[in-house]
Amino acid sequence: MRGKEKGLIGLMRKKEEIPNFATFQCIIHQEALVAKFKDCELQNVMQLVVWVVNFIVSRALNYRQFRELLAEYETEYGDLVMHNEVRWLSRGRVLERFLSLLPQIREFTTSKGTVDSELENPKWIMKLAFLTDLTCHLNALNLKLQGQNKHPAAMLSVITAFQIKITSLFIPDKQFVHFPNLRKVTLNNPEMSQSFNDDIFENALKDLGKEFESRFMTVMKYKEFFTFIETPFNVHVSTLNPILAELCADRASLESEIVELQANETLKAILKSGEKTFWHIIPDMSYPVLKQTVQKMMCYFVSTYTCEFTFSTMNIVKRKQRSRITNAHLNILTRIAVTNYKYSLEKVKEQLAHLRSSQH
Repeated sequence: MRGKEKGLIGLMRKKEEIPNFATFQCIIHQEALVAKFKDCELQNVMQLVVWVVNFIVSRALNYRQFRELLAEYETEYGDLVMHNEVRWLSRGRVLERFLSLLPQIREFTTSKGTVDSELENPKWIMKLAFLTDLTCHLNALNLKLQGQNKHPAAMLSVITAFQIKITSLFIPDKQFVHFPNLRKVTLNNPEMSQSFNDDIFENALKDLGKEFESRFMTVMKYKEFFTFIETPFNVHVSTLNPILAELCADRASLESEIVELQANETLKAILKSGEKTFWHIIPDMSYPVLKQTVQKMMCYFVSTYTCEFTFSTMNIVKRKQRSRITNAHLNILTRIAVTNYKYSLEKVKEQLAHLRSSQH
């Protein structure tokens, strides 16, 4: 679909009869791709963690013996978590559990004769702690992006805030205030402090910041207009100039209508009153170009969360116990499960009873 040359988008762009159009990749998917890290050293850490977890969990005897070992030590966690590439939050949970159980993991692998020197290497342990903290930050970001009725401006603000955190908080943080696991393993540990290499972590954070800029470059171009849709009286028309020509052929009329809208005190009062359908009450006759442009922008899907949520709900509805469910019933039950409409069961019963009485 997204291939530059052979994908659907690439082929459509080559057609002269198809007008120019904007394309977006799902913001949550993009964030999940950023969270995979391109840094080779961090990738090596993750690969070793996955290998050790698979060695323990995927073999029945090892798995049973390891759980018995954890029970003897009465650890906080009684089990490991296997990594699943499809589940976005899986990486953080795997790393967090692995770091917490690292002493027991070392003891168990030693007893099995599969000792890996990296598990006792102070530099590797610091990288593991750093990767765990950073992945937890990215998981928190992913959760903030999820949810229904998320406006693009709000999602992009969350992304922008995280980019600022990287440059303003994470990189200058020499005392690991924002990296609790890294701080925990280095605190009162001279060997760890001697092995500390600030350049590794700083370079990884800089690469992460560049990856964010690269991944979200396309959608960030429209951020100001998305913000204008949400708060039309707080965005100056001059900040929208770079993108207005791409959004509308009649740029002059669009700019004039924006200024006229922002000068309308009545509409400003309506928006302040908490009107949720503000753009629906904007008169078409007074702002034809602006309203058409806003409607076009509001049709853009910058996240596939709602679609995936609906598929997940459908899978729950269509479980194996419901062997007789028809496609029509599945469609109705899924619509009921995902709708925001609040229905009254009592009124439905009354209407049904009234319908049955009228038939007789």
